[in-house]
Formats: sequence, structure tokens, C-alpha cells
Amino acid sequence: MSPHNPSLPLTKVKTKLLNDGDDDLVVSAPLGCGKTTLATQLCHDEEIKGFESLLFFHYFS
Repeated sequence: MSPHNPSLPLTKVKTKLLNDGDDDLVVSAPLGCGKTTLATQLCHDEEIKGFESLLFFHYFS
């Protein structure tokens, strides 16, 4: 997450999902970069409510 604007990654993901019409979106980054935090914020976002059944979160080791 950006230290200057921590909501920037969430805003970018929401834009991709809601405005760009992307069917699939993969969030990938090294350990400790905030992927789980981003997914959690996305699932609790008011604009995303109603799309919960379309969200899939999986941990790969």
C-alpha cells in the first residue's frame, strides 16, 4: 500500500471492477504487501456490496 495515499490501491481495484468491466482481476504481490488487507477492504466497501458472490480470495503458498 502506498504510504502517501493508503486508499489508492483500493480505488484502482474498484475502478477496474466497476468501471472497466473486467471479468477477472488478480492481485499478486510479495508477502506483507497488503493483499489480504486490500481484499478485506474491498469486501466491506459499500460500492462493492451486492457483488460479494463474485469475489474469490485464495491463498497460494
